[in-house]
Amino acid sequence: MGYFWKSFEGLSWMGVLRIGMRGLTFVRLFILARLLTPSQFGTYGVATLVLSFVEALTETGVNLILLQEDKSLFTKYLNSAWIVSIGRGILMFLIIFGSAPFIGNFFNNPDSVLIIQLIAFVPLIKGFINPSVVLLQRELNFKKEVIIRTTVSWIGGIVAIVAAVVLKSPISLAIGMIAEAIAEVIITMVYLSPKPRFQIEKSYLGHIFHRGKWITMAGFFNYLFHQLDDIVVGRRLGDSSLGEYQMAYRIAILPITEVTDVFNRVTFPVYLAIGGDKQRLRTAFWKVVGTMCAISIPFAILISLFPQQLVTLFLGTQWLAITPLLPLLALFGVVRAISGASYSLFLSVKKQEYISYFTLISLAGLGATIWPFVTWWGSYGAALAALLGAVIALPYLFFRIWTVLYRR
Repeated sequence: MGYFWKSFEGLSWMGVLRIGMRGLTFVRLFILARLLTPSQFGTYGVATLVLSFVEALTETGVNLILLQEDKSLFTKYLNSAWIVSIGRGILMFLIIFGSAPFIGNFFNNPDSVLIIQLIAFVPLIKGFINPSVVLLQRELNFKKEVIIRTTVSWIGGIVAIVAAVVLKSPISLAIGMIAEAIAEVIITMVYLSPKPRFQIEKSYLGHIFHRGKWITMAGFFNYLFHQLDDIVVGRRLGDSSLGEYQMAYRIAILPITEVTDVFNRVTFPVYLAIGGDKQRLRTAFWKVVGTMCAISIPFAILISLFPQQLVTLFLGTQWLAITPLLPLLALFGVVRAISGASYSLFLSVKKQEYISYFTLISLAGLGATIWPFVTWWGSYGAALAALLGAVIALPYLFFRIWTVLYRR
């Protein structure tokens, strides 16, 4: 089977995966939006901010490195990669659990402390996931990946909804995340091979940390760029405004970024395989960009034209305050889709530093404007600052795309 048909098959399966997972996500979101208040969503949002921050700070890039390495070396790195993942999970648990009281105090939200401590168990559990799961992507075995990830997502979603009905508390969201993490560990350890062992190879550990430094940097900058607006909104405007802002972000951004994620997961192993042929690489890349634009732009137009109707239909009238944010965030989503298309290209040629620099420029644009914009215009200013940060880095991105695809 040629790469075109493998890509088509991969996109089909990943499309099924994302439709199933995000269909459940939105059903869960719509149910929980009627069970929980914006303030309660803001409390949960504080906890997820902490989790995302520590994840970015401790990102090792171990899965990406396993994908970039020759397949014959995979088993040699497997045990070391698993040890690194477990160690990272333990470190994240200690940081998140121990910092919970201080984070609750920073956001003036004592209700978030328990949720933060519960969420600390998520990375601890996920550290034990079998790293062999990355082989599914490298071997373009998207069917099995769809089955595993859909099953895990449904387990977490059902648990969260049942817990929300019983508890009427944002704690239900944390419980759902824990259930999902446990399910993923069990499934990957039972059904995937080879299975890792507690065996440390110092030379492989050193290689992983050396190669992962740019991934760590990119992850940290990416976190700050995508979460700094949430942090400022939560600190400056309070948990109710944070809950509203995050809900607007989910509605406007997630469908677009999901398309980006599907394409990146499928195109990355294909780019790895054809990386030596620049003509094929150029053709494949621009087809992907064109497809992403054809999907994301009409969706952004729909969100921009009918924000009030969509909010009323799916979330209820208590969320109408988010309608002014949706057009700006939808445009931000289009820019993210276009820029995100380049990430798998850069990673396939082992130029992850390009992603780090691009994200740093975006972060600089956001950081320079977020506080005054939020002070002047509230949550609308946060959305405007995010859009400005994304746009200001595009010239650098286009230059690096040209570097990879056209410069001799």
